[in-house]
Amino acid sequence: MKKVSHPVEFVIRYDVFLVAAVLLLVRLLLLNWSDETDADGVSRVFTSWNWAKDPYWFKTSVWAPFHYYLTGAGFLVWKDIILLPKFIHLSFSVLLLFPFYYFTRREFNRPGAVFATVFLAFSPLFLRLGFLSLAEIPSLFFVVLAMNLLSKANQTAKLHWYLPAGFSMTVAAGFRYETWLLILLFSFIIFLNRRFSGGLLFMMTSLGYHLLCIKKCYLS
Repeated sequence: MKKVSHPVEFVIRYDVFLVAAVLLLVRLLLLNWSDETDADGVSRVFTSWNWAKDPYWFKTSVWAPFHYYLTGAGFLVWKDIILLPKFIHLSFSVLLLFPFYYFTRREFNRPGAVFATVFLAFSPLFLRLGFLSLAEIPSLFFVVLAMNLLSKANQTAKLHWYLPAGFSMTVAAGFRYETWLLILLFSFIIFLNRRFSGGLLFMMTSLGYHLLCIKKCYLS
C-alpha cells in the first residue's frame, strides 16, 4: 500500500478544521470593511441593546425573540454596539461548517463533504450574512446541527440522538419562523423511515418553543 505523506495525511484528517480556519481568517480580514447595511439588522441591534439595559421576557413579539436574547446577552458582557454583533454572527457562521461537514460526509462521502463545505463557506450569500446582525445564521446553525444529529440517529438506530436534535430545532424555531415548517418536514421523513419512537421523541422536544408561544399568547 502506498504511504501517504504526513502533510497530506494532516490535511485529510483535519480538512474541516482547515476550511473553518481559512474562513475565520478571511472574515477577520474583511471585518474592518464590513458594514450593517440591512435595516432589519440595525433594528435588531438596537432592540437587543435596549433589552440588555433591563432584561425581560418577551411576552409578545412580531419576530421570534431568541435573536434578541442572544445579542442582548452579548451586550451584557461586552458593550460594543458595532463589533459584538459581528463577532457573534461571525462565530456562528464558522461553527456551522462542522455539523454541515459531518452530516454531508455521513450521508455521501468525504470528498463531497469537503467540496460542499468549501462551497458553502465561501458562497457570496453566506459570506454576507455572516457579517449582518440577522437571525438567519444562528437559526441555520441549529437547523444543520439537528440534521447532523438526525443523520447520526438514523445511522446508529439509537433513540437518544433524537432528543438533542429536537432541542436544537426548538432553539432554531426561536430564531426564525421558517424553522417551524422544517420541524414538520423532518418529522415526516423520520416517520417515513419507520422510526416511530424516534419521531415521537423528536416531535415532543422540537415543539417546546411552540408550546411556549401558545402560553405567552394566552397570558397576553
